[in-house]
Amino acid sequence: MRCRCSYNVHLSTCRNISFESMFSRCEGGGGRKRDSGRGIGDRTESVRRRRSQQTAAMDTFHLAGPLYNCHRPSGYQKTYPWAFSTPLNVAPPLGWSRFSASASASVIPVRAMSARITPWMHQADRSLVDSRQYGLSTTNHNKYDVSRLSFGTGVHRYFSQNRRGVGPPRGEPNWTRDQNWSSVPHPNEDTISSMRKTVDSIRQWDYSQQGLSQKKNPQPGLEFSVVSYNILAQCLLEDNGYLYTHCQPEVLRWDYRKQTLLGELHRSDADILCLQEVQYEHYEDFFKPKLSELGYRGRYKKRTGNKRDGCAIFYKSKVFTLEKWMSIEYCKAGIDILDRDNIALIFMLQPRGGRETVCIVNTHLLFNPNRGDIKLAQMSILMAEIDKFAFRHLSNANDAVYHPVVVCGDMNSEPHCHLYTFVSTGTLDYEGLVAGDISGQAGGHNSRRRLSKELVPSSLGISDNCQYVETIRKRVGGAKDERRDSDSESLAQTNRDSERNWPFKFSSGRLSHRLNLISAYSHKLNRLGGKSEVTTHHSRGSCTVDYIFYSVQNKDSIMHDDKVVHRNVSEGPLQLLATYGLLSSGELKRLGGLPNSVLPSDHVPLMAKFLLKRNS
Repeated sequence: MRCRCSYNVHLSTCRNISFESMFSRCEGGGGRKRDSGRGIGDRTESVRRRRSQQTAAMDTFHLAGPLYNCHRPSGYQKTYPWAFSTPLNVAPPLGWSRFSASASASVIPVRAMSARITPWMHQADRSLVDSRQYGLSTTNHNKYDVSRLSFGTGVHRYFSQNRRGVGPPRGEPNWTRDQNWSSVPHPNEDTISSMRKTVDSIRQWDYSQQGLSQKKNPQPGLEFSVVSYNILAQCLLEDNGYLYTHCQPEVLRWDYRKQTLLGELHRSDADILCLQEVQYEHYEDFFKPKLSELGYRGRYKKRTGNKRDGCAIFYKSKVFTLEKWMSIEYCKAGIDILDRDNIALIFMLQPRGGRETVCIVNTHLLFNPNRGDIKLAQMSILMAEIDKFAFRHLSNANDAVYHPVVVCGDMNSEPHCHLYTFVSTGTLDYEGLVAGDISGQAGGHNSRRRLSKELVPSSLGISDNCQYVETIRKRVGGAKDERRDSDSESLAQTNRDSERNWPFKFSSGRLSHRLNLISAYSHKLNRLGGKSEVTTHHSRGSCTVDYIFYSVQNKDSIMHDDKVVHRNVSEGPLQLLATYGLLSSGELKRLGGLPNSVLPSDHVPLMAKFLLKRNS
């Protein structure tokens, strides 16, 4: 790519374009003035005077990418506001210090947008300065004072978008990956102790009515606890450094994070651990041996393709035995809507000395906010697999009876969105829904693709009831064989039910499942007047995307004010006793955001206590 100045040199070597004239022709080409006011190309005496006060190195700049025409695009306002009226506290890349310029300085160094990040910006916005080449030190992590900026639209948009929580896609800037972690010190012990006390004072057990009753008059059965925790794979942290510019670099070191993560899991003393974003080498080298020392056994499934992380389930071997388990790959060859590398794990655990079993599910759905259709397809497959895995028998009314089910994971979907509604109510009319709205995440509005009647192809053998057709045929056939000689009326009822359910529906525009799942958490903080719970936080924002669902015997689910409301809930052998309290967005911000010195992931661990009654 050649610069369009009169020198016709390559952009990487042209030093004739100044920062202020990023949208004008470069100085070698005699940049033209676009407006009579203080426009982008206006070379006023005051600008020249301010620029003369900079160092020689800051006088001209390399280009980080090509320009359209080396002048302001016609779509921009004619008179551009050169300076911000209020300071913007923008965190620099990890380990970079503030540039100490004079009080009159109007231009400060900004991290260069390399080829990895420039595609995210407008092509005419790519002229940013690489502050590393001007001798900035890499010892501190202070914030830039950009209250006196006087640069073009590209930098303005970069800072303002990051403040709004909109950043480049995964894998763009790599300052965490390039960080020399061995030179980064550990956090201060006094700070850690103080923050730990603060977190422990906020996070308390919130008991249900059944839990309060259980504390006063214990009922027979097994009390056990489950943790769902996205631990943030180190490889993803280092590939997505723009999400963690607010963090002190010392809390992002893996040798620090792994010990803090282990401490979190040890303190929880949970009987079952459902972990997401477990890096495969860290599972083998760290989590498996360390958790084994604490009495856990587990299994792991790495995401398919070239992904380096996956999901793991650990259980206390003194409490449970593993009856059976399976892994699920959502990626199906030749099916466009199922071309992503997400996975799930399902365990069937039996308490030692007990007869009842519990089905534990752990999954991590696709992140992309624009592709709610893919998430819905993945969830329909998961529901079908649970239906097959957790099935116990058919009732006299020919309804499926399942073992108790607990579904954990990072669903990358917000409470009461369409995907959440499907899981917790058991039905969803998806035809015509906008793909970007299905998961309720910020940024999903970028996709206006509407869903048709076909979600997953019928070739998978999964009906719109989220059941495998062959599995249902075998169930009904087995029920007929059992009843043929013993009860003619029951056999006739089975025949009537099977005829009513067949032919199986495919691509009807309506999904359903029969697992009767509800969320253990309410998604609001009563102690703060109903403020929203938060399970994940980084520089792009905070919200709830992690869940623990569990199965009940019966419930009536309705939508009220665009929220799912459950009434007449009747719990079966699995009863919720308590949930471990979460934090609000404001509380996490006051702690410095996530990760920090005591919460080592960008997610907060969820934990719930249950009572598993003996099967009579």
